[in-house]
Amino acid sequence: MTPERAEAQLFEQTLSSNVCLRAGFSPQTLAADEAERLCSQAEAQINAIALVEDSHAEEDEPIPGGATLRRLEAKLDLLISLVAGLAHARQTDPPVSLRWSARGACFAHPQALPPGSRGIFRLQAAVWLPEPLPLPAVVLASQPDPDGGRLWVQFDPLTPTLAAALERHLFRLHRRAVAERRRGG
Repeated sequence: MTPERAEAQLFEQTLSSNVCLRAGFSPQTLAADEAERLCSQAEAQINAIALVEDSHAEEDEPIPGGATLRRLEAKLDLLISLVAGLAHARQTDPPVSLRWSARGACFAHPQALPPGSRGIFRLQAAVWLPEPLPLPAVVLASQPDPDGGRLWVQFDPLTPTLAAALERHLFRLHRRAVAERRRGG
């Protein structure tokens, strides 16, 4: 498949995000139960991110015991940032420029891989969370370049619930980016 066709397959008629985050791809053969486990793990992680980020958005609403809950939340935030600092030291994926959607991603990758190569795509789904989001993926296209190539990977296989969770996560990212632009401009 050509990079142009892969681009259309992954990003046409869908919400996508252009960001610089830690991401990588490891080619490997996945058994069906391993891919299913990765999907369950990724879905749980995205849902947990949504709960944490949505709870921060609701801070303006008065709630009984609000001050105590906010202090507890601040302590948890501090703990998360400390753990994240420790985990960043052991991360192997570098920050890369990438475009991703609920269907797949295009990103800088040091080596060309043949289309059809299967493996695990890892993405730092939240900047405050050091644990990467693992997704089963297949290489659609590869563009080698001496200064750094690019890979187009499709998330596959995905459960319908994980695909929906990825779409919701991307929508939250998009909504947050729009709100930040409005505040800044």
